[in-house]
Amino acid sequence: MKVPKLSEERRKELTKVIKARGEETKVALRNVRREANDKLDQLKKDGDISEDSHHKHREKNDDAIHEYTKQVDDLIEEKGKQIQTI
Repeated sequence: MKVPKLSEERRKELTKVIKARGEETKVALRNVRREANDKLDQLKKDGDISEDSHHKHREKNDDAIHEYTKQVDDLIEEKGKQIQTI
């Protein structure tokens, strides 16, 4: 089955779609971070974890989210370049 080559206009549209999906993913990651931080705050408030433990876990959470956000950014850039090449 032959698939026609993508036109320049269609490649630009697909690139926009990829960027939009990437932004949606990053928003979802930020929501996960916020929920996790809220749970940590509640545990600290209830006295179930210490201040040091709270800080350590928040830092781990932030580091993980930053790493995944970087991966999403890299994928967006890579896929955008792939689509733009003829």
